[in-house]
Amino acid sequence: MNKGIVLGIDFSNDYTQVSVLGDTNEPKALKFSDMGEEYLMPTAIFYNTDIREWAIGTEAVNRAKVENCIFIDKLPEKIRKTPGIKIAGEFYKWEEVIAKYLEGVIKLVINKVNGVLIRNIIISVDDPDETVMQIIYAATTALGYENGTVRIVNHAESFAYYILNQNKDIWINSVIMVDFNESSAVIRKMFVTKGREPRTVDVKKIDVSDQLKYENLDTEEGCKKTDSILRDILLKEIDENVVSAIYLNGPGFMKEGWYAKTIDAIYSNRRIFAGNNLIVKGAIYAARELFFYTTLDNYVISCKGRTKVNVLMEVIHRGSETKVKLSKAGVHWYQAGAKTQCILDNVDRANFEMFYPATRDIKRFSISLADFPKRDNKTVRVEVSLAYVEESKFVVEIKDIGFGDFFESSGAVARYEGEV
Repeated sequence: MNKGIVLGIDFSNDYTQVSVLGDTNEPKALKFSDMGEEYLMPTAIFYNTDIREWAIGTEAVNRAKVENCIFIDKLPEKIRKTPGIKIAGEFYKWEEVIAKYLEGVIKLVINKVNGVLIRNIIISVDDPDETVMQIIYAATTALGYENGTVRIVNHAESFAYYILNQNKDIWINSVIMVDFNESSAVIRKMFVTKGREPRTVDVKKIDVSDQLKYENLDTEEGCKKTDSILRDILLKEIDENVVSAIYLNGPGFMKEGWYAKTIDAIYSNRRIFAGNNLIVKGAIYAARELFFYTTLDNYVISCKGRTKVNVLMEVIHRGSETKVKLSKAGVHWYQAGAKTQCILDNVDRANFEMFYPATRDIKRFSISLADFPKRDNKTVRVEVSLAYVEESKFVVEIKDIGFGDFFESSGAVARYEGEV
């Protein structure tokens, strides 16, 4: 631990939570305050327009009630909608605001861990799009964290990493998590394929915010109604799937007792857990996997934002036919892709395949090299690159990069747009 710690942040719409990778290589949730069980901090920031001072979380909420200020809550939602916000006559891009927020979170954590250096950060966000990811990465870069020391995962990934690090009897069949917060209520269902490798970890999300209303928990009648609705939702899922465990996660389940009928109805022959830190602990398990050592190399997580296929290129290496992997299934599309260099050896096409681990299907495609220069064999050097432009679309580009001092690049480029 003297070389630094790993920080996990659940950057949710309503609340932020933090955890660290402890001495036992297990997640340890941290309180934001020594008063009570304050593991949740409002995802809000405050700027005092008189003294030009920032504050975050609970302090921001309390000070906003009595001071002249700009107050922004539900930050993950806000940063998706506009380029930034005007504060005290100045325009701040969202990466500047998020940098201020994360700086405050990091300072609180450093105080909790007695000043130990934070060397890696993993941030879990509910379905982050490209804009959100760019803003967060720009913010952490501004705070001095180099590329590669920070990773972003989504809540589905955090859920999967958490479950896969529990006893296998928990996830021998489907696992359901109900995530019930002030802003939303969602069900995530996870299932691991059996009998073949790589094993696909399939996570699906169902939004039930139109059925489960957080504000209904304010009244006894509302609690009874919400209990009945939740019971019916879960009984339907149990009827359609073999479920070995159910997790009830989020502030909606912190008020104990209201979901008693639901527990009675779903309890038979399955494990039931209620808590509030599954996502942030799952982020730490993800960090352990992504930054240090892998224990899940034979598992491919399939969820929103993750790539669905391996993309491979056929090549000749040392006289033998082989395949170069340009992109791997189960990687966040924003970070997927690769570059490699090849020398053309009497070929007029480059051949590729898409391999689907979940179904074992293979689709092939090729790229014509007819427009590349006609030189002596093995004197045309090309760069092959793959990059995703959205979750289900990628571009493969092949360009002539010249051959040392002998031949300059012709400028020839061939492209293929693939759809998964």
